[in-house]
Amino acid sequence: NLVDGKKVTAYMTKDGKYAYVTTDRLNYNDSIRAVYKIDLATFGFTLLNIPVDQVSSFLEVEVSPDDQYVVVVDALRTTAHFFRVADDVLLKSLTLCPSCVAPTASNSNGYAAFSADSKHIYIGTSLEGLVYDIDLPTQTVLKTLPFNTSGYSTELRDIKWNPYNGLVYTTG
Repeated sequence: NLVDGKKVTAYMTKDGKYAYVTTDRLNYNDSIRAVYKIDLATFGFTLLNIPVDQVSSFLEVEVSPDDQYVVVVDALRTTAHFFRVADDVLLKSLTLCPSCVAPTASNSNGYAAFSADSKHIYIGTSLEGLVYDIDLPTQTVLKTLPFNTSGYSTELRDIKWNPYNGLVYTTG
């Protein structure tokens, strides 16, 4: 049992070949978060190689629209781990908010959205009030965009890319 009743997120590739599932722990004896790639034809699974010292909190997993990349966002440290779907190779781990480390970052969330052409991923952080525009092929930050952290909620709840107008929307 991969999830054991713990908090999970899941995402399937568009071609339906794989599902990526995050779990709240790797096994019964530790509290390490993990991401599994499940082959939906055989139901075999692979543990993605996320550096253990870089995983500090609940993970969000997203698959690019072209099924080429999997990006795992560590919500607390706001570290993005970029994997190639074809062979599960970790291409890069990119810490977006070095100051977003426990316990001071308890309200930091990392949410992500891809552009429809799979050239950009947008990752937002509540603690900083920023959305990072990242070039997906090179895994480099192109620019940061502020989002409104005043009013009812200062915590980022979600981020979406609108394919019709090319705008990135955040909700708090």
